[in-house]
Amino acid sequence: EKLILAVNVKKTALLLTLPPLFFYALLAGFQPPAARALIMTLCMVFALCSDRVHSTITTLSGAALIILLIDPLAIESPSFQLSFAAVAAIVLLAPRLFSLICRSTNKYPIPLLKVCHLLVALVVVTVTATLGTLPLLLFHFNRMSLVTLPANLVIQPQICFFSLPLGMLSLPLILANHP
Repeated sequence: EKLILAVNVKKTALLLTLPPLFFYALLAGFQPPAARALIMTLCMVFALCSDRVHSTITTLSGAALIILLIDPLAIESPSFQLSFAAVAAIVLLAPRLFSLICRSTNKYPIPLLKVCHLLVALVVVTVTATLGTLPLLLFHFNRMSLVTLPANLVIQPQICFFSLPLGMLSLPLILANHP
């Protein structure tokens, strides 16, 4: 009880998310998408812990600047371009598109309405990310798969909510398996 009263629990929880994020970025080899996510998260955590207002697009721009200061040739990488284009599209387009489709409310008299609201948000984010990366996909790969939207809607949530956490939990077992 004394610890909860003495420490800001939300800020402490934010700070405790940083070691797993560093570990994940290390596992991913600090490739541009992982580095972008790590840098953006660090900036957001710093802003929230210092009680400052944060801007997602400014944080995205700062992450691009930091990555390009470290590796100027990263701008030529398709992974850098696709990662930043997808996040920029989500940040800039998704809220506007979502407000056109759904009337935002915090009160859900029917639990099913909240689920529908979340499903619409998932579709909006997927569509905006796809639209944001479409010119780059066509430029780099000369094609776009027709199953992109349905596959992202079905597979991406499974990866985020099941495969990734289970994979991270299994890492200690890999070490225990080898003598």
